[in-house]
Amino acid sequence: MKAPQWLSLSIINLVYLSSIIVKYNKRNILKDIYSNQFFKYFFYFLIAALLSTIWAINQTESLVRLTDLFCIISTLAISTFIYKEKLIKLNYLIGLFVFSLVLDVLGSLNSYRAISSLVDYNYNLANDIRGFYGNKNITSAALAFKIPFAVFLFLNQKRNLYKFLLFVLIFSSFYVIFLLTARAVFLSIIACMFFLLLVLFIGRLNNKNFKIGFKNSLVYIIPLFISLTLFNLTEGDESSLSIQNRVETITSQGDESISQRLRFYSHTLKQFSQTPLFGIGIGNWKIVSIKYDAENIYSYVVPYFAHNDLLEILAETGILGFIPFFIFILCIFKINLKNIINYIYGESVFNNVFLTLPFIVYFIDMNLNFPLDRPSMQIFLITYIIIIQIIIDNENERISS
Repeated sequence: MKAPQWLSLSIINLVYLSSIIVKYNKRNILKDIYSNQFFKYFFYFLIAALLSTIWAINQTESLVRLTDLFCIISTLAISTFIYKEKLIKLNYLIGLFVFSLVLDVLGSLNSYRAISSLVDYNYNLANDIRGFYGNKNITSAALAFKIPFAVFLFLNQKRNLYKFLLFVLIFSSFYVIFLLTARAVFLSIIACMFFLLLVLFIGRLNNKNFKIGFKNSLVYIIPLFISLTLFNLTEGDESSLSIQNRVETITSQGDESISQRLRFYSHTLKQFSQTPLFGIGIGNWKIVSIKYDAENIYSYVVPYFAHNDLLEILAETGILGFIPFFIFILCIFKINLKNIINYIYGESVFNNVFLTLPFIVYFIDMNLNFPLDRPSMQIFLITYIIIIQIIIDNENERISS
């Protein structure tokens, strides 16, 4: 599924870049784009990935992976240009996320309705309600990533009808997540809950608007618990769908997927110790991993990914590629941290804090899966980066005025 998505995105980027070059001054465009911290560090990572191909076992695989990365940086360049030129409004971007969330929820619920009308729904059928994505893990991550934008729109909405519809959407999104039973997203939701409570607790000491922040946080918490209650009432009899059982397996030592991930992590670190500077070549982990996991390979199924983007990049591009990519992620954290600090000291509303939740979801996903290989998740991340940059600019303008 991802191949036509990368191709479609490449074609769109080519058309858009061509129109930008024709219409705008080339020198100013490049200067504005390169000055953006997100583009700059991803560009450094791309250069390191390109250099790593010199030492790659299979340079063809490196070139294939480089085309994906070039597609990502092209999208990031276009997005940076749109942001710098102020060609798009914040509400429009938030609206896009919410509209796509509606489509995702309807797609999954429609499949769930069709399946439930024929057989009793169970864990083995979860992948059949994945909607528009390649598997249930991507769908769950996409839903969890987008829910905070629906909350943000709810809090900035005045009409009661729209608020009611958004509340139903948030509730339905959580319900679909429970139906999909993806443990990584369960962990993300728990982390988001703890994060909200922690920020509220710290904010209570310095912020006079604590009560408003607590009230606003309920827009995320109440639909979550209502959907969990309804899920337990409707699907609770199926043990394989039990949320408690699924969450408990996260810390279970005998769980196969967890032990497999830990094994992959140790393999990447071992490989990094052997090739610390340049790595084994971008896109080559799927080849090198065979020698590490040969005794555990079943039915010739090769471990394509390390299930951790950071560690896989560390093994493939060495420290030269890992540092700029890690700083790229750190830049997202830095902006969100500023929003949190602004709220704690009463300089910003709690609504902006909700936009840290997509980053939490993505960060957990990138440490348990491989969103860098998934075009949909990269589009979401880049759009999210534009949004948080616009919000922090608006906050800086408001504070300074």
